[in-house]
Amino acid sequence: MDNMTEELRKVDNLDLFIIHHPPRQGLVQPEFTLYDSEGFIDWKEKAKYELRKLKPSKEVDDVIELLDSFNGRSDKRKLKNLKAKIHVI
Repeated sequence: MDNMTEELRKVDNLDLFIIHHPPRQGLVQPEFTLYDSEGFIDWKEKAKYELRKLKPSKEVDDVIELLDSFNGRSDKRKLKNLKAKIHVI
């Protein structure tokens, strides 16, 4: 994690930007979303900028692709994967 910038280290604080959704009868919806949170969007763009400054690798490309895949569905699972992948970098 020595190569990681301060901005990328903030991945552990993304829980602050989660938008929780109360259950609604008859509708299937995610427990929470992250993709449309203003704080997440801001961090995501900064993180992509920092990732592009790192030595190009499949791992870096995978994280950028994962960042761009947040869309409300499976944000909970994607957030877990994102944290793990950034810590590997």
